Amino acid sequence: MQKVLGALPGSFVPDSRSPDTEQAQKAVVLARQLQKTAAALQTPVEERQQAELDRMVQSPHDKATLTQLTDQAFRSNRPHRAVDQILHILDLQGIPRFFSGLDRTLLRGFRSFGSYLPGVAAPLVRDRMREETANVVLPAEKALLVRHLEARRQHGVRMNVNFLGEALLGETEARRRLDSYVRALQLPELEVISVKISTLYSQLSSLAFEHTVSVLCDRLELLYRAAARERFRRRDGTEAPKFVYLDMEEYRDLAVTTEVFLRTLARTGLEQVGAGIALQAYLPDSYLAQQRINAWARERLQRGGAPVTIRLVKGANLEMERLEASLRGWKVEERSRILAAVARELRRARGDLMGAALADGGKTLPESDPEVSEVVDFVVFYDLAARYFHGLPGLQARPKGVVVAETGGKNATTVTALGDRELAISHVIHSAFSPRGQKCSATSLLLVEEEVYCFLSCPKSCPPPRALVAMLSYNGPLTR
Repeated sequence: MQKVLGALPGSFVPDSRSPDTEQAQKAVVLARQLQKTAAALQTPVEERQQAELDRMVQSPHDKATLTQLTDQAFRSNRPHRAVDQILHILDLQGIPRFFSGLDRTLLRGFRSFGSYLPGVAAPLVRDRMREETANVVLPAEKALLVRHLEARRQHGVRMNVNFLGEALLGETEARRRLDSYVRALQLPELEVISVKISTLYSQLSSLAFEHTVSVLCDRLELLYRAAARERFRRRDGTEAPKFVYLDMEEYRDLAVTTEVFLRTLARTGLEQVGAGIALQAYLPDSYLAQQRINAWARERLQRGGAPVTIRLVKGANLEMERLEASLRGWKVEERSRILAAVARELRRARGDLMGAALADGGKTLPESDPEVSEVVDFVVFYDLAARYFHGLPGLQARPKGVVVAETGGKNATTVTALGDRELAISHVIHSAFSPRGQKCSATSLLLVEEEVYCFLSCPKSCPPPRALVAMLSYNGPLTR
C-alpha cells in the first residue's frame, strides 16, 4: 500500500483542514485517479453497457424484471416453456426501460411472434443474454478458459478466477469440487482463484462451530499447499506461487470463514504461504473481523511469516435479505417490533438461560453471563441494522398469488421445470425428514413436472443433476 501511495504525483498536497489522515487523503486521490483512468480506457461497447447498468441500478422495478428473466426463463430445456415464461414476465412487468432502443424493439417483436416460433425465439434470446455477459462470465471449459487467461497474461492483466455454482448437494460433490480447484491451480495460465466455504463442505453449521471449522481447515489446507507448490510465470518473466482467496457469503458464515482463514494459515508448514480473504462492506461486523485479521497478520509478520491480503467488497447478500423479508411480508416496523420483543424476553429469561448452560453445558455463571449478554446485544443490533438497511433503495418482491392443492390428505411439494432445483432439493429434504413426520405440514408427496420426471426415465436425452436423481429415488415412488 505504501508503495502504491508513493506513486502519486508530486503535486499532491494534504489538506490540513480535513479530518482524514494524510494517508487517507492519498487513498482518495489515488482512487479518483484510477477511476478516471478506467473511464478513459473504456471502449464504446463498454460505455454502452455501463450506461445500461447505470439506468438499471436507478430503477428497482427494471432490476426485478431482469432478475426474473435471468433466474427463471431458461431453467427448462424446452423452448416453448422458456418462451412462455419470458412472455409471462414481460406481460406482468413490462419491457425494461433501461435496455437500448434496439433491444426494446426486439423484445416487442418477441412478445408478438415468439410463441409462434419458440424453437427459434428462445435460442435468440439466450444467445443475446450470453453475448451481453461474455465479458464477465467466462466459459469454464479448459480450452476456452486457458485461451482467455493466456491472452490476459500477455496483456499484463492479472486474473482472479471465481468458479460459479456455489450450492453443494452432498459430500460427494464437495470432494469433486475440491478436486476441481486443485486441478485448476495446476493450470500454468491460472494465477489466482477464489473459493467459498460452501463449496468445500456441504454440512455447514454455525451451531456445530468447532466441527465445521475443523473440517474446513483440513480441506482449505489442501488448497493452500497445492497453491504453494505451483508457480505462475508473469509477463515480465518473474515467477510467484499461486494464490487462493477465501470469499465471504452470508452473514451467518462470517465468523466461520474468518476462523477457518486464521486457523488454517496458523498450521505448521503454512507460515510462508500467502493468502487472501474478502470482507463485505455492508456488514458492520466485517470491521471487527478486519481488526482481528490485521492484529493476527502483524504478529505473523513479526515471526517471519508471509503477509495476507484483505479484499474489501461491497457484498451481494443485502438484496437477498430484503427479498426474503418482502416475500414474507416483513415490514421494517414489524421486524423491529419482533426483534425488540425477543430482546426483552431474553433479558427476562437471563437466569433460566444461565441455569440451562450450567446444567446442560457445564458452564459456570461467569462463563455463561457474557454469552447471554452477547445474544441480547446481537438482537438489539440487528433491530437497528434492519431499520437502516431497509431504508436503502433496492429490490422488492411481490408474491404472484396463492396456489391451493387438494392431495387427499397428502401434503404435497411441487417441482416444476422452471423451479430452482437445487433449492427444491434442500427444501424437500428438510420438509420431509427434519420434522421426523411429527409435523402436519411435513412433505409426504412430491409432484414433479414431466420434464423433471424424465431425469429418471430417460437420462440420456435430458442429463440430470446426480443429486436430484438420488434424492428423488430415495424419496420413493413419484407421482407423475
